[in-house]
Amino acid sequence: VDIGRVVYPTAIIIGDAAGNVLFEEEFRLGQPHEVSARRAVQIALRYNCADMVVDATGGGMKSEMDTDAFVRLYKAECDAAKITLHKFYQERYNKRRIIENLQLAIQRKTLALPEGCVKTLRQLKAYEYVLNQKNGFYIFRGPIGTHDDFVSALAMYVEAIMRGWCNQRSGQGYFGAQG
Repeated sequence: VDIGRVVYPTAIIIGDAAGNVLFEEEFRLGQPHEVSARRAVQIALRYNCADMVVDATGGGMKSEMDTDAFVRLYKAECDAAKITLHKFYQERYNKRRIIENLQLAIQRKTLALPEGCVKTLRQLKAYEYVLNQKNGFYIFRGPIGTHDDFVSALAMYVEAIMRGWCNQRSGQGYFGAQG
């Protein structure tokens, strides 16, 4: 789950352990986070998911990540529904790694994204990396003025498969990112 905060909406991706994306949804920006967390769990239960991955990076400092109020909402809803919540932190090196793994999954055709995932496909086509001239690091993002929430959610999905976070019972997991 890419939890939307201020600028970007919440984006979710559901897929199975074999790399098949099954569902995408975007929650409207400004929707109360309690409603979003509850809706995310409802969707996960509909797909028999036992795992959920959220981007816990947020806008806070690293010391604040484990106490993030938004992530706590999702954790509480997951706990009540018996869904395991996995927190993922998209720091500079992690983000580069998961985007590169996403790229490899697409090239190797180990990721199946149906044509119905229009928003995800649109964001993937526009996604870019730009060299920051000030520090020499690459910035991975959608072009200025666009969103990349579904790309982040998709990259976390690939990461979850690689880490074995997909539910072994149903073979499905629920993934998203933070905007």
